[in-house]
Amino acid sequence: MRGFCVFVLVAVLGLLGLTSCVPDSETAPAASPSSTPTDAAIVVWTDAEHSPAIQDAADRFTQDTGTEVRVQIKQPDGLVDEFATPAPDQAPPDILLTGHGRIGELVRDGLIAPLPLAGVADDFLAVTVAGFSYDGDYYGVPFAFENLALVRNTDLAPVAPRTWDEALAAGRAADTTLPILVGGQDSAKATVCGLYPFQSSLGAPVYATAPDGSLDLRRLGMGGEPGNEFAHWLDAQSAAGILRLSITSEVAINEFAAGNSPFLVTGPWHMERIREAGLAYSIDPIPQAGPHPATGFVNVQGFVLSASTAQPEQARRFLLEYLADPEVQDALAKASQRPAAHSLAMKQSAADPDLIAFAALGQQGVPTPNQPGMPAMWTDWANAENEIIDRRTADPAGTWQAMVTALQGRIG
Repeated sequence: MRGFCVFVLVAVLGLLGLTSCVPDSETAPAASPSSTPTDAAIVVWTDAEHSPAIQDAADRFTQDTGTEVRVQIKQPDGLVDEFATPAPDQAPPDILLTGHGRIGELVRDGLIAPLPLAGVADDFLAVTVAGFSYDGDYYGVPFAFENLALVRNTDLAPVAPRTWDEALAAGRAADTTLPILVGGQDSAKATVCGLYPFQSSLGAPVYATAPDGSLDLRRLGMGGEPGNEFAHWLDAQSAAGILRLSITSEVAINEFAAGNSPFLVTGPWHMERIREAGLAYSIDPIPQAGPHPATGFVNVQGFVLSASTAQPEQARRFLLEYLADPEVQDALAKASQRPAAHSLAMKQSAADPDLIAFAALGQQGVPTPNQPGMPAMWTDWANAENEIIDRRTADPAGTWQAMVTALQGRIG
């Protein structure tokens, strides 16, 4: 869960808006244990790091309602896949922890049920609710999110750059090895998520905009002249030695921590390393490569409700009243080391200025797409970027447009 695109693909890191009906933990009246007695337990699948916060909420729920909640720990990388294709003798959980990127697939396959979030949606940051929205319905209770920003070594670059060119100029003035670092997933793959803010700033967002201002999920916005401009921009940065497949996420953080670049595009997962390096730093907006703001992706974690639960009312109550409680939300976000999705929980996290800075920028972002078929789309998208950055094509725009045409054919 320490890399941005990894967060998307394994659903471990991608716009709406609440009078709250989530009870405050100090003032909410407790239900009588005999008010809804049942022998059937609610089963929650989660990873190890979030299980203590969930267990605390589960114990309180059981005390209030008489319904047992069993918290079962799973390996995060396979948690959603195990839910989607369970073993023949395995009963599915009632509630599942997941990243929002798998929502479309789970809805398509009839595996999760919508949630009545309308009454509590305003309690959460809008971008996090949007991540768990699909085809007009809400499908999850978010609790944490992550996004990219520009981390700046303020000793090497006293002023935050507004544009990519300003960042390059400041980097060269600092006389460091690299003017700016954008790390990829590994030495053979670019990072779609890390490069997307620059792509969007050139006017080539993943989806086109419908006449009513909403995203047209059936029409890509990455093609045409803006897409060509981005392809040529990638080629130019590669030719200049700025973007390289050899600069992985791990290489990038090592170079930045060593003081070899004034700028690093990264997320909250690298902040501990940066603090340990003893650098003076600032968390700034990502500089735009084109005429538009560099709008990046946001990945959201949350809980979804199994469509096959035998206790839909009790499971929904546990989700909407207990897992959505601000104190539980705060504990879950702290376990993630990510900004909280709940507005009140976010205020409780104000002691961590780094998370507050990332959250402020993340609220200007867009959720990573959660439509079915996204894993294959990420692969083709990254392959086109790899080919351009690795200079394996003499026609960057043609390579890019061929990828966009293929993807458009898939989504209809």
